[in-house]
Amino acid sequence: KMFPVGLGLDILYVSCVLIVLIFGLHISVLGSFKHKKRWSYLILFIAFITFIKAHYNSDFSSERPKPNSLVYLLDSDKGEAKWVTYDLSPDKWNMNFLGDDPDEINDNNQINFGSKYATGFTFSRNTTVKPIDHPKIEIYNDTLSADKRHFNLHVIPQRKVNRIEVFSKESDMFYSFKMNGVEAYRKENEEFVFSNRNDGRLFTYYVSDDEHLSMEISVPKDQKTELTIYESSFDLLEHGQFTIPERSVDMIPKPFVLNDAIILKKTIIIE
Repeated sequence: KMFPVGLGLDILYVSCVLIVLIFGLHISVLGSFKHKKRWSYLILFIAFITFIKAHYNSDFSSERPKPNSLVYLLDSDKGEAKWVTYDLSPDKWNMNFLGDDPDEINDNNQINFGSKYATGFTFSRNTTVKPIDHPKIEIYNDTLSADKRHFNLHVIPQRKVNRIEVFSKESDMFYSFKMNGVEAYRKENEEFVFSNRNDGRLFTYYVSDDEHLSMEISVPKDQKTELTIYESSFDLLEHGQFTIPERSVDMIPKPFVLNDAIILKKTIIIE
């Protein structure tokens, strides 16, 4: 019974296919039974009982907690901040911040952070800008060579950070891209790295031992390169700038997404 839970609702049909295959393999056994009609009535009755049991066990409890989410998103470029959630139906816990009538997010082009199902935010509400420490950005070794431009870029967090995601416009091209000494994957016979990307996302860097992010980048000489940095910490519930109540016993943080986080957005333009 845990198989469909592990797969997730998005591909629940795989469980249905598996059940059909299992019963198909049992046809040779079931075909030898006497009183097949009686057996069919019995199985139908058992199925009816299981539906009733599932209905009465469909509420949330400490054993079956409801997953929910809350994220503080600070856009340092615009000087704006929002509460956002991945929940399709906000509950009493995150509605403390989203309000009774949050703004629905219908933008198909919104940024989707790396997660199991590439889940996007569903609701938001504007809020006050908190004094979150911005990362220090350093650009050096900016040189031209033939038709290429080479530069080094350091992103140095000024707070405890767990994850950094880097995006760029889909039209931006990169001859080479090295992150903390690791070169980006290049497909065979292709001139550029990060080619044919669909959502602008370049990579995710999981911070270890407070090590900053160092990038060595090579781009076309005349390209206006735009990199968007999302710096995330998983301390929303403990951060001194916020007062977040604990979840009730019938709630848990939504898994597989960037949750309970403080996210700071910063755009870097290399002209």
